[in-house]
Amino acid sequence: MLYEHSGLVERFQDKLCLNEGDALELFVDTKRFLFLCGTNKGQFAPPHQVDEGWHHFILFTKDYEVFCRHYFGRFLHHSPKTREDKKKGDREIVPRTLMVAKGIFGPTLSANWVYAKTAEGDCEGSTNCQQKECVQGDCTKVD
Repeated sequence: MLYEHSGLVERFQDKLCLNEGDALELFVDTKRFLFLCGTNKGQFAPPHQVDEGWHHFILFTKDYEVFCRHYFGRFLHHSPKTREDKKKGDREIVPRTLMVAKGIFGPTLSANWVYAKTAEGDCEGSTNCQQKECVQGDCTKVD
């Protein structure tokens, strides 16, 4: 994706205390995760650092909307997990996310693609994006 956003990269540097190289890498990984969500059916969970990148991108609301509509034809919503969602758990969401990401971007992903372990030893995704099938040409995000 050729999309650039110097303001977002600067924000990563300022708010996440990243050097320029790490901020650029997080920008690429944030775009990669959004590409994964915008072009694949199913539910995916970002790793913590990518989720942070997504949070900061969303704050540039107009730019984020234009980005989503241009590359995916729709707005990609951010859906934090509720306590109930976490109780139900989807032990396959993290392995599925990594499998699809590695299938698209190659077997070696950056350190931004590391998930934290829960007390139960499972990998935790704190938020997700999900996509329903297109119904009469209208792809909608499940909240």
